[in-house]
Amino acid sequence: MNDQQYRNWRDFALRMARVCYATSTRPPASWIFEQVEDFIDSYREEHEQICSWDESTNVFRSSVCDEFADLEAELTPAFDLAYDAENDWRRDDDEPIDYDELDRRSELASDQWQRQFLGPVACCVRAGLDMATHVTGGVVGFTVADLRAMFPDGVPAYVQRHYANELDGVEPRAGVWL
Repeated sequence: MNDQQYRNWRDFALRMARVCYATSTRPPASWIFEQVEDFIDSYREEHEQICSWDESTNVFRSSVCDEFADLEAELTPAFDLAYDAENDWRRDDDEPIDYDELDRRSELASDQWQRQFLGPVACCVRAGLDMATHVTGGVVGFTVADLRAMFPDGVPAYVQRHYANELDGVEPRAGVWL
């Protein structure tokens, strides 16, 4: 990825975070924007090594996909319901604890948190990366109307090249999914 592609990645992802998640309250839009910005800025000095979402030329740093998985592990709260059940003073000590069920519920809570909180971040990061480099087929989540809101002065050429046929003749307020 060259310097221009890096700037396009960052610009697209931050615009998407600002526009597509403007009304988000859980997580707050500001939190989504901050996570997207921090993640992409972590590549400021090493962006030349990026090829795509799941490819890197750097043997010392993983792919963007792997780095995002590390971020998920770092940010996802610990949902240890078994621990909570053991230490709940309201629990009757004679009542058995179903650890398998609590582990299942803990995993479901963790998965939901990742989808709800980190899903928007991943969508912005990956969409920006796909637009800046080449579409890898993994991101859906914005419409023509979103693109026009993101770029009120006109959708830039680096985005249009991916959607030349889809953007032709579409009304400015159209909700056509790309």
